[in-house]
Amino acid sequence: MLKPSDTFFGWQLAQDPHEQELDLNATNNSGRTPLHWFVSNPRSELDIGVLHFLLEREATVNPVDADGLTPLDHATGLGLDEIAQILLEYGATLGTP
Repeated sequence: MLKPSDTFFGWQLAQDPHEQELDLNATNNSGRTPLHWFVSNPRSELDIGVLHFLLEREATVNPVDADGLTPLDHATGLGLDEIAQILLEYGATLGTP
């Protein structure tokens, strides 16, 4: 779980997330965004909340990583039906690897 002092994709998370601006579409060296990461690494119900947080703040729903995969590709490949359904509600599509 991310704590206020944790960093992720170069973010230094503040005590109050409303006090900072985050680049929701930042990419790592594999071209993955925070949305890719949270979809590919589900751990708990917290991640459903994080998924909604990212999508409601207009994170790009169809970013393509270095492998040509979108977050929906990762969700379907991992059998994460609930996450895939949420992504589809926001207009997600499959990539073309």
